[in-house]
Amino acid sequence: MESLAYETTTNHSIDLSHLQNFAIREAENGFVVALTDDEGFESVRGFGNTPTEAINDLHSNLI
Repeated sequence: MESLAYETTTNHSIDLSHLQNFAIREAENGFVVALTDDEGFESVRGFGNTPTEAINDLHSNLI
């Protein structure tokens, strides 16, 4: 599984496990990333072969 810690262009570390209302899970064919409400309802999803691809897909679904 891909690491959930990423470096930004200004050398700040982002730990995706600390993001609120954001779910990442490994599925049968890759990863699913979702924005969730406080009860866990998924409002928008993204899919990809890696968590990064899934986040980018989620972002594309929003814009």
